[in-house]
Amino acid sequence: MSRVKRIVALGVIVVLAEAGIVVWNTPSEAWRDIPAKSDYTKYTMEERVDVARAFAKRRKMSEETAFFVDYSIESGTPRFYVVNLRTGEVEKKIHVMHGAGGQSTAEKPEFSNKLGSKCSSLGRFLVSRESGLTIKKSRRLVGLDVDNQTAQWRGLMIHAAGWVDKYKGRRYIPLNEHASSGCVTIAKREIDSILSIVDKSESPILLWTYN
Repeated sequence: MSRVKRIVALGVIVVLAEAGIVVWNTPSEAWRDIPAKSDYTKYTMEERVDVARAFAKRRKMSEETAFFVDYSIESGTPRFYVVNLRTGEVEKKIHVMHGAGGQSTAEKPEFSNKLGSKCSSLGRFLVSRESGLTIKKSRRLVGLDVDNQTAQWRGLMIHAAGWVDKYKGRRYIPLNEHASSGCVTIAKREIDSILSIVDKSESPILLWTYN
């Protein structure tokens, strides 16, 4: 590599680092064959489970368990679902807040796939077994749809924040970009159980966020 190219490459890395963007070295296998189009169909829960099961099978992901997040529900109501893909049963419901970016309010999130947007993203993700660099109790997300494929570059994760525990009794959890800049941020009391599901699964877990 020439000296000029090295300087340019170093400059790009510095910009990304200053923006807080995490760049991963090795994308997951499930990154391949990205769907040509994201799926925004308004499914019933039963229909969504069927679609998720087929998607997971096609991608060699877990056909036992998936995570769903329904951002159309008020944040003060549990809207992160641990779903048994075999039976369709919702085995666990927990609180999750949305990102503080864009024109988001506590009542209504704005969604984005853009770097630095601090917004939540919609679509299907692979939940990896890698933790974040600064938040150890976390698992990084790999975007599998066209409209969330920057998830790795944005450093999106499932992680917890005491902010969720503090305000989950309200109708809406107030925005806080330090608690969620687009990550799937859940209650601290629930993080261990979610990470345990991810780590014990023989195949990667599917996370599907929708509105």
